[in-house]
Amino acid sequence: EIPDVPTLVLLSTTGRAVRVDLPEGSEAPAPATRRSKHDAILSTVHGTTRGELGAITTRGRLIRFTPVDLPSVPPNSVQLGAGARIGDYLGIADKKERVIALVSLSGDEPIALGTRQGVVKRVSPGAYPNRPDFEIISLKPGDELVGAGHSRDEHELVFVTSDAQLLHFAASAVRPQGAAASGMAGINVSAKAQVLFFGVVDP
Repeated sequence: EIPDVPTLVLLSTTGRAVRVDLPEGSEAPAPATRRSKHDAILSTVHGTTRGELGAITTRGRLIRFTPVDLPSVPPNSVQLGAGARIGDYLGIADKKERVIALVSLSGDEPIALGTRQGVVKRVSPGAYPNRPDFEIISLKPGDELVGAGHSRDEHELVFVTSDAQLLHFAASAVRPQGAAASGMAGINVSAKAQVLFFGVVDP
């Protein structure tokens, strides 16, 4: 039986996820010495081997999961290519729906979300629906999530658009809401442009 120990789950830009178990006294994960083309870390989250985490998708869904059955890689040589395809692991049937971020469901930090049409939202921690998956933001027709992450008030939220506009502002400017809310205007996007990137930055 796999023990319930602290673990770090990493999601790659190629859609693969691995688990790095961190027993007491172990060192932090080391960069991989061999990497596949475009193989980079998209999202990370701390938890435990058998604890519950959340995966946020482009469709505005949060899917609960435990990392216990993810491939385990050693802390001294993290190989993202050895991971399982996260869409298959979570049972996502629609190939157009992608996981964009991994989050903790037990922390006290709000989750910040940004959409392709420039909507921003922070979700209040803890009060999540008790379902295997649920809508974490109400999206307008044609919109989708492009980024998500935990955000403290002192963090900065950043949008970058396809017409080379960049907007950053304090996370504290966005009041946390419940999961059913649709968020607020974050950046004005011109008719022919769209948001390419949304992220949370520690100053």
